[in-house]
Amino acid sequence: MKNNFYFLFAFAVLVFSACKKDPDPEPITFASGVFILNEGAFQAANASVSFYNRDTRILAENIFQAANNLPMGDVLQSMNVVGDRAYLIMNNSGKILVVNADDFTQTGTISGFSSPRYMLDLSSVSASKAFVT
Repeated sequence: MKNNFYFLFAFAVLVFSACKKDPDPEPITFASGVFILNEGAFQAANASVSFYNRDTRILAENIFQAANNLPMGDVLQSMNVVGDRAYLIMNNSGKILVVNADDFTQTGTISGFSSPRYMLDLSSVSASKAFVT
């Protein structure tokens, strides 16, 4: 009986000493790094964007879905950053997702396209125009 007590006590000490709260993750900043676009599989609606921070050497995966709690869509073709906004051109979904470039929260959607591929920024000519191929 005495051996069982010591065994249970040692087991309890081992289990409870191994518990450690993980530190809260630091907020992601998109200041110094590279966006990595994954177009996803055709008709699978699994496109994603990741961000690699060169300073911290941390890779943040699927940042759009993490910020908005919804998938991007089908076939991410390209991305443009203009000022404080990023434009994600979704080829097979026929839309452009507009996100805040600082935290990747969605601010709008531009739809009505037939397979958009690239966007040419015309901010030097007009603040409200762009060409989409």
